[in-house]
Amino acid sequence: MVQQQKENQKSGKRWKIELKTLEEPIKHQISSIEDFKLSVAKREWSYDPLDLMTTINSERFSSLDKNDLMDYLENKTKFPWYKQLFSSEDRIQEQYNKAAKISNHIHGFIDVLSHNFQHLNNKWDEFQDGISATSKKLNQDLDTLNNHINSLKYLIANDTQKLYTNEQYKPFFDLYFRFISHLNQNPNYNMHRMRVDFLDPAMMELGKLTKDNRILQTASSISILYTDLRAVNSEKDYVLDNMTELISRYNKSLDALAKIMEKFDEKIIS
Repeated sequence: MVQQQKENQKSGKRWKIELKTLEEPIKHQISSIEDFKLSVAKREWSYDPLDLMTTINSERFSSLDKNDLMDYLENKTKFPWYKQLFSSEDRIQEQYNKAAKISNHIHGFIDVLSHNFQHLNNKWDEFQDGISATSKKLNQDLDTLNNHINSLKYLIANDTQKLYTNEQYKPFFDLYFRFISHLNQNPNYNMHRMRVDFLDPAMMELGKLTKDNRILQTASSISILYTDLRAVNSEKDYVLDNMTELISRYNKSLDALAKIMEKFDEKIIS
């Protein structure tokens, strides 16, 4: 009996230690998400990676026996043997139910923590895939624009209709080739600036050349780039919303963990 009680206390302490050591990783995960959010919210083209704290999934509890936890909690809640002699069955059952309630609370907490980690991991993967796909499309559409502008430049150079003078096309072409030159010389260029640096002023210049139908392909390509940028921003807006929700979830987990540890520290769980 004494040996069994020692084993029971040992198992309970293991559960307590494993739960207690979750506190710092959860705090670190919250901090990592907050840093990631700030990085994405800056609307730079690159962003800081998100650290995933794998120690706060449920794997760490796989080696612990749920029955051992229940035995430990039951021993903490039940009356001493000499009081049990004078306790009704309903009173003894009530004490057992208290232990079961705390045990269910702990396992529910672990399940929620595991679900949150999986959700965080999924949203991180979705974000990277989404950014990769939208960025790839933007680069492809930028190549298409380059082809259309080169074709337009050739047509204008060999123009027979003379709808406009070459000087009237010059501001648009100067704007484009200046932008491309800047893009090629700056590998870390923030593509979010493309609207201000090129797209908006380019559309303004093309608006002065509306009699020439040959600009339509180029104008259409520029419109597609607007859409591409919105798609990239949508991916970032979506992940920011998800990260805000996950910060809230992890803060709730911290509160839940604190209450669980209070129960472990009570002499008799009430």
